[in-house]
Amino acid sequence: MSDTQIDAGLREWCESAGYWEEHSGTIRAMFAPVTLALIKDAGIVEGQSVLDVAGGPGEPSLGIAETVGPTGSVTCTDDPQRVK
Repeated sequence: MSDTQIDAGLREWCESAGYWEEHSGTIRAMFAPVTLALIKDAGIVEGQSVLDVAGGPGEPSLGIAETVGPTGSVTCTDDPQRVK
C-alpha cells in the first residue's frame, strides 16, 4: 500500500470519526449480542487483561472493559493501513 493510499485512508477515517462518536450508543446496542457472546465464549471475567486486535470503532472493547472492571484492562488496537 502506498503512502498516498495510507494518507487517503487516514483522512477518510478522520472525517468519519465524528459520526462514529455521534452514533456510538447505537453501535454499542447493535453489537451488544455479539459482544456478550464473545465475552461468554472467551471466558472473560473481572480482573483480566484483554487485547482486542482490529477493534475498529471500539466495540467489543468497551463492553469487555465493563466486564473486566477497574481491576482489569483492555488494550484496543486498529491498523489504519488496512483501510482501502
